[in-house]
Amino acid sequence: MNKIYIVLFFLTSSMAYAQDIQEQLEQDVCFCVDKQMKTKLNPRSVQTLKTCLQGKIWHYSPEFKSILKEERFIEEADNSYKYDINFTNVSLFIEGHLDFFIQECDIYYLYISAVRIEELLNVRVYDWSKNMKLLSKKLKKSKRKAAVYYERGMQYMAVGKYEEAKQDFYKCQEDSLYRDKATYALAWTCELNEEFGVAMGWYKQLIKKNNNHREAITGLEITKRKIKNKEDFESLKYTVGFSLMLEAFNSKERKILADTYTVPVIKACDGFIGNEAIERCMYTVVKSHVQKNLNLRSILSYSNLESGNYEVLTSFKISKEGKVTDIKVLFNDPFVVYEIKKGLNSLPKLKPALSADGEPIETIYSIPIDFAIRNSIRY
Repeated sequence: MNKIYIVLFFLTSSMAYAQDIQEQLEQDVCFCVDKQMKTKLNPRSVQTLKTCLQGKIWHYSPEFKSILKEERFIEEADNSYKYDINFTNVSLFIEGHLDFFIQECDIYYLYISAVRIEELLNVRVYDWSKNMKLLSKKLKKSKRKAAVYYERGMQYMAVGKYEEAKQDFYKCQEDSLYRDKATYALAWTCELNEEFGVAMGWYKQLIKKNNNHREAITGLEITKRKIKNKEDFESLKYTVGFSLMLEAFNSKERKILADTYTVPVIKACDGFIGNEAIERCMYTVVKSHVQKNLNLRSILSYSNLESGNYEVLTSFKISKEGKVTDIKVLFNDPFVVYEIKKGLNSLPKLKPALSADGEPIETIYSIPIDFAIRNSIRY
C-alpha cells in the first residue's frame, strides 16, 4: 500500500511541476517578447529576447531547469548564464500555447495580427482599378475560373471591399482544389468585416477538417480576442469612472466628484487648480503626447487603412502609484493599436487621484485619439 502512495505522490508532483513550469514559461516568454518589441513591432534581432529569457531561467528552481533541459528548451553553454536558448523549441512552445499567447499576451496578439495584415499588403497593387479590369477580362477567357476568382477576391479584401471579396470566395469554394483556401480567405474577410460569429464558423469548419490548420487556428484565436476586446469596451462604458471621463460632467456630478476626490495630475498640468481645469488640461496634454508619438509613416506603410480621418477610443487606468496601466484600444488595425499603446505607455509618471481622506486611489480615463491617413495608393 505504501508503494502505491509513493507512486501516486510522484505522479501528482510531476504533473504539478509540469503545470507550474508551463504557466511560468508562458508569463516569462510573453514578458520577454514584450521587452523585445518595445520599439518595433516586428524586430529583426532576437538578442534582447534571448538575454531576457536567459535572465528569467537563471532564477528558476533546479527542478524547473531540469525539466527545461529534458525538453531541450535550454542547453548547457559556456557563458555567464550557463544556458543557451533553443529558439526552435521556443517557437514550438508558443505554437502549442497559441490560446494563451493570443488571448493573454498583448504584444504577441498585436504581432501575429500585424503579420497577417502584412500578407494583405503584399497582395495590394499600385493601380488597383486597372488590375481589376485585367482580372475581369481574364475571367472570360480562363478555363480555371476559381484561380482568377481567388486572386480577385484577395484584391478586394486587401482594399477593404469585403462584400465583393466574399462573393468571389463563395464562387471559389465550388472548385475542390480551391475550397480550403477560399474558406480560409472567406473566414478572414468576415473577421475583418467584424462578422465575428460567421468568421468563427468558417475557421472551425477548417479546423474540424484538418486539426493542424495553423492559419485557421490562429484566425480563430484572433477572432475570439477581437470579440473579447469589444466586450471589454462595452462593459467599460457602464462603469461609473469610464462614464464620467467619457462624457462631460453635469454640475451635480462635478460637485459630487469634487467632494469625493482630486483627479490625477500630469506634470504639465501642475499649475491648474480644481478638478475641471485639471481634467481639461489632462485631456489636451495626454492626447497631444500620443498624437506626437504616433509613427504615421509606420502606420501608412504597414496598416490596411484607406485614406481618411480616424478617431480611436482608448481607456486606461492610473494606478495608486501614478502609473498608466490596463491600456485598452478599440480599433481593428494592429499597427494603430500598437502605436497608440506605445504612446500611452510612454506617458511620464503622474500624481495619482486622492480620496477625500487624502489616500491615493485608482482611476479610469478614456481619451479619443485622432489621426489622419493620406495614402498614395489609388483605389
